[in-house]
Amino acid sequence: IAADVAELAAEVADQAEARVRADALAAAELAAAAARGAVAMVAVNLTATADDARVAEVTQLALAAGDAVRRASSS
Repeated sequence: IAADVAELAAEVADQAEARVRADALAAAELAAAAARGAVAMVAVNLTATADDARVAEVTQLALAAGDAVRRASSS
């Protein structure tokens, strides 16, 4: 969910008026941070191994959330 929120907030930031752009970027950053935190939580709480597909999936989602923030920040 956090990765989806980051993507949506980044999209809003891309299309928003200047007065709300900073709020949308902040929302995207916070959502991306939550996605990064989820990586650690999945790895610890599921006692996952390094090659666990669940850890790989949540890592990819966190990376996608970070990419969305970077795209929005650069536009």
